[in-house]
Amino acid sequence: TLQTCFLETVRHGVVNKIFEIGLKLKQQRSTVYLAVKLFDMVCLSSDSVDRRDPKNEPKNLKVLGLQCLLLASKFNEVARVYPA
Repeated sequence: TLQTCFLETVRHGVVNKIFEIGLKLKQQRSTVYLAVKLFDMVCLSSDSVDRRDPKNEPKNLKVLGLQCLLLASKFNEVARVYPA
């Protein structure tokens, strides 16, 4: 459907941005993968991501992706300090 096509296109851009920023910040590969997983979880957990909803504009979803990268880096930081 059009909705699925929109999400796949936007997800591709967001994932590229997460990897780009992750490389610039010299994040571990596992941190970047965790950020992508968190982004996917947020997108799948919402009832529906409607492309007509202003909060789901690609620029806002990129901000969400970068927030996921920040959160993932904090998870890995804590994991290094307090190993399981």
